[in-house]
Parts: sequence; C-alpha cells; structure tokens
Amino acid sequence: SGYVVHSLEAALWAFHCSETFRDGCLLAANLGDDADTTAAVYGQLAGAFYGETAVPHPWRSQLALRDKIVTLAEQLHALAYS
Repeated sequence: SGYVVHSLEAALWAFHCSETFRDGCLLAANLGDDADTTAAVYGQLAGAFYGETAVPHPWRSQLALRDKIVTLAEQLHALAYS
C-alpha cells in the first residue's frame, strides 16, 4: 500500500518544518492517518540529529524501562566504536 513511504515522507516533512525535537514530534503526531508510525519515524530521525537532551525532560522522565534503554544504547554505542 506504500504506507511506509508515506510515513517516511511525512516524518521528513515534520523534520524540515520544525526547529526543535518537541515541535516536530508534535507536528508529526498530529498529522492524522498513521500518525503513530510517522511520529516514531520522526523521533528516530530527530533523535539522531538533536540528541537525547533535546527530548523534553518530562517526556524522558516518563519513559518506561528508561534505565534499561539507556544501558542498551550505551552498549550499542560502545560496540559501534570498538
């Protein structure tokens, strides 16, 4: 159906039209249709670009399994540079 292409296109549009992680994420999440996928793709792209600290603290503090996710990310980063 091409939904993956549409989600990627919408995520890239939100990234292009915003100046912060928060604004772009909210823009992507409010587009409608498959907005959850669009926002997830946006989050990956913008997270890589802006970094963890650009994600609003209230959002980060509510993340389920945050400590495990951070540990896994640190392990993946170490593997990438070993």
